[in-house]
Amino acid sequence: MWFELTLACMLLCVGLIVFGRFEEGTPKWRRLLKISIFLGITAWIATSAGRPWALGWIAFAGVLGLTVHFLWCRRKGIDPWTAEPWGRYAQLRGWKS
Repeated sequence: MWFELTLACMLLCVGLIVFGRFEEGTPKWRRLLKISIFLGITAWIATSAGRPWALGWIAFAGVLGLTVHFLWCRRKGIDPWTAEPWGRYAQLRGWKS
């Protein structure tokens, strides 16, 4: 279980460092809740089903997240890599720009 959680934490850290600017308007409690849920599910799967399923969950969650992100951004007329135009992205997220 510790290997899976370490891998999940490393991926979360890299993601937060690289893509953190896209979450700057999200409340801190919501960001912490998302991380806690992801790590909780990872730990639960690792203890109940084993390492292969936990690693599959980590990969599945990443692919699902990227797919939904790209589809949502494209439908809303936002570049999924840069979130341009930024004002439109902030408006759709419900942030005050």
